[in-house]
Amino acid sequence: MRQKVGNDMHLLTCIYQYISAHGYAPTIRELGTLAGIGSTSTVFTRLNSLEESKLIKRVPDTPRTLTITAMGREAVGYAD
Repeated sequence: MRQKVGNDMHLLTCIYQYISAHGYAPTIRELGTLAGIGSTSTVFTRLNSLEESKLIKRVPDTPRTLTITAMGREAVGYAD
């Protein structure tokens, strides 16, 4: 279980850094590349986990709508 949490936090950090650099969210494929994950299915599963933990928000079936919540920013050490 601890490894899963670490993987999710790594993914969350990748999301934060991408949004900070580009001003919009990465696609699932871009996120997989950034996080070193070869399977888009694995990325999707981890995004679901982050969303269930209320660390991110997404608009279903709409690309690049991922946002990091205040709780998510705190989790990666970038609180407002």
